Amino acid sequence: GAAAWAWGVSGPGVTTVPAAGWEGPPLPALAVPAGFSSGHFVIDLAAGSALVPGASYTLTLSSAGGGFARRAFRVGMPPSGGACAASPTQGYALIDPFTVVCEGWGGDEMPLSYSVGVSRGGWDPATAMWTASHSSSSSSLYLQPGGFSVAARVTDSAGLSALSAVTVLSCREFGLDTNRSNYTYSVGEEEGRGLALAEAALQRQAALGRASAVAQVADAVLEGLS
Repeated sequence: GAAAWAWGVSGPGVTTVPAAGWEGPPLPALAVPAGFSSGHFVIDLAAGSALVPGASYTLTLSSAGGGFARRAFRVGMPPSGGACAASPTQGYALIDPFTVVCEGWGGDEMPLSYSVGVSRGGWDPATAMWTASHSSSSSSLYLQPGGFSVAARVTDSAGLSALSAVTVLSCREFGLDTNRSNYTYSVGEEEGRGLALAEAALQRQAALGRASAVAQVADAVLEGLS
């Protein structure tokens, strides 16, 4: 049968009145996981929607008998006011940690969480690999040889997020100076030196309990050996 009640949202950028049909851009289904006719109404701010950050809206509940109730709410602003940067901007693959530090961020819904995205070459948020969100505003990365673009995503407890500026990193392979006049090459010396330094990096991260960093270094070593 017909639903006993219906929810509607009206305000800047969107007007949804189920009884009268859609008026204006609709809220996408992902942003309203419980729908407009269930016993409760949920707007997922982490999903894309037409709601404008900082704007005020009216939520209306209408019953089949003609009664209704309204409640105003405001969409918070995403985190702002801060910056994130990676250093150093150059280093050796698998050996030097690149540390991303975020400072000065604030938001309407605290606490904040942080995630770091890495894209080979130019920045591409669609293909970037992201670390899991965590409360620490500092993250360390170990990278393969090549050029990378790094950015941080800062998210508040309501799911609103902001993206930091992009830092470009250059990561080069570790190599021994074979041009020295007194250099004697030993088979496997360069590879052994690189693996020894990678092992030291693994041990440091394991001692600090950083399981994700250990996995990252280990995966990079395996990729380099394949």
